[in-house]
Amino acid sequence: MTEQSPAPDTSAESRQENRHLVISMLFAFVLMTAYSLLKPLRDEVASHHRDAISMLWSGTFLVMLAAVPLFGWASSRYTRRKLVPVVYRFFLVNLVVFYALQLQLTGETSARTSLDYIFYVWVSVFNLFALSLFWSFLADFFRSDQGRRLFGRVMMGATLGAICGPLLVRVLVEWFGAANLLIISMVLLEVALWCFRHLDNAFDRRFDHAAQIALGGRIWDGARTIWRSPYLRQICLYLLLFLVSGGFLYRLKAEFAYQHFEVRDDRIAFFANIEIASNTLTLLLQFFVTGQLLQRRGVGFTLMILPVATMFAFGALGAMTSLTTIAIADILRRAGNYALAKPAREVLFTVVPLEQKYKSKSFIDTVVYRGGDSAVSWMYDFFERGLSSSGLAYTVVPFAGLWALSGYRLGRGFQHTKDKSEATSESASASQVGDQANEQPAGED
Repeated sequence: MTEQSPAPDTSAESRQENRHLVISMLFAFVLMTAYSLLKPLRDEVASHHRDAISMLWSGTFLVMLAAVPLFGWASSRYTRRKLVPVVYRFFLVNLVVFYALQLQLTGETSARTSLDYIFYVWVSVFNLFALSLFWSFLADFFRSDQGRRLFGRVMMGATLGAICGPLLVRVLVEWFGAANLLIISMVLLEVALWCFRHLDNAFDRRFDHAAQIALGGRIWDGARTIWRSPYLRQICLYLLLFLVSGGFLYRLKAEFAYQHFEVRDDRIAFFANIEIASNTLTLLLQFFVTGQLLQRRGVGFTLMILPVATMFAFGALGAMTSLTTIAIADILRRAGNYALAKPAREVLFTVVPLEQKYKSKSFIDTVVYRGGDSAVSWMYDFFERGLSSSGLAYTVVPFAGLWALSGYRLGRGFQHTKDKSEATSESASASQVGDQANEQPAGED
């Protein structure tokens, strides 16, 4: 008789998964706290230099165009184990430089204005590259079924960081100074690297070979892969339509905040309050709604919720436009994004090959994202010439309708890609079993 292999220890697997989940949540927490400390400072720069927002977003896009080929070159030559620490350490060194410059440059001088512009662009680049690498790694680390169960909880860690960051800004900015907040971000980036090393060392053995080799390919392989994949192109369309509502709301918020607050520190506090409120609501939604919604109603349904809500929110905003209604709309939109749309978008990448998780996803999260930002800002400038604030809000409504349709189609594309991937895996497993059976010595049970 053939000896039966012992049943897998599901309790041990569960404990291991829980340990990985806790470290992933800590990773998300410290990374998001590091960014959230910088975000109110960046948003205040946009409000203070509100006439330069389109230029700043275009500048960010141009920096992305230069950075993505460098990232493609690095990812084609270095392993994941080397790539992630190098990128994070690069940003840490940048923070040291910004800290030194902010201590030297004070007052409303041309040099300080230039530093504001550079800092704004840098924070936008740091946000996308750092978080894109994080989610690419997790999409690689966890299986698709684990992603649907666990990514909502990981987002809870990120949300706690997004609450902690602006709270620290509120408490420390007056007596600690804005420049000294950069020191905290430096320390948090080091903790994020520790979390990465811990998870990378615990990586499932079936991925060990992938962890030891570079991703290979050429610099613009991410863009080429997106162009050839209807599934990835649909993800890009969903993201671009998402950016319309965010870009218009961001511009309206910057305009009204500048008119309402005369002191820069007051605007920093206002933006920090929005961060705290939106992320507190996000945390509640993630705790009670996100995981259940993704598992029971699916990715496509979850992707459609925010676009539909955006249609109603901007319709109401057009009827009554003020700093208060803009803040409420921003809080609701951000909470819907981080609690629902973003976890669902990250699950989309759990069914694509390894190279797409790092190259194509990074291209989408950087060049496509910032290119869309830039286009939306110039579109806002165009419409602003002939429309009031209410008219600008109404302009978003039809785009939100297209966005909802894109979410529906993307949900169907995810299910098709998932089924195809699982069928391929089952076929490969059956073939491997057949090969092993053919190699078994004659007469052996």
